[in-house]
This record gives sequence, structure tokens and C-alpha cells, in this order.
Amino acid sequence: MKVYVAGPITGWPDKNRPAFEKAEVELGSLGHEVYTPFMHEGGGDLPYEEYLKLGLILMLSCDGVAMLPEWHTSTGATIEHDLAEKVRMHVLDLSEWLDPMIGPRA
Repeated sequence: MKVYVAGPITGWPDKNRPAFEKAEVELGSLGHEVYTPFMHEGGGDLPYEEYLKLGLILMLSCDGVAMLPEWHTSTGATIEHDLAEKVRMHVLDLSEWLDPMIGPRA
């Protein structure tokens, strides 16, 4: 299954990259094809709105979304969450994706 990882970035140390990388490894070990917002950094010189647009395009190409802890504190992750639910994607907290009793399988 293609899974997009969504979570807070702005204002976090190292843009919360360690949490995204850990999620990528964990979901990948379950056989998922994992995508993160960092796949289209563009050298770090794009405006926030452009990164949000690119992230939404990438997310919509996936089957599901794994929400990192504290996602609800992020405007961008909240937009990603709400849009993913509106278009009926599999949207679960990362811990639920990793739980064999809850999360979908690749």
C-alpha cells in the first residue's frame, strides 16, 4: 500500500525529520511504499504554500495517510488529515498503522 506520512514540521527541531524517517522505516518494514513531505524539498527555498501544495499532490497519489504524533498542532498536517478523510483514504495514527490488529496491510 502507498502510505503518506503527515505530521508537524514548522517550528520543530530539524523540521521533525527524525520522526518522519523513523515512520518511513517502520512502515516500509511492513511492506508499505512510503512517501513523506521531504521527498520534494526543492532545496528548501520554496514558500510554505508551495510545499503544502506539493505535499497534497503527493499525498493524493497514495492509498493512505499515517499521522505522526502531535499532527493536530500543525496547520498543514490538519489540512492533509481533513482532505484525506474527505476523499476516503485510509487515515490512521502511525501507531495504528503499526498495530497488526488495526492497521491495513500492504
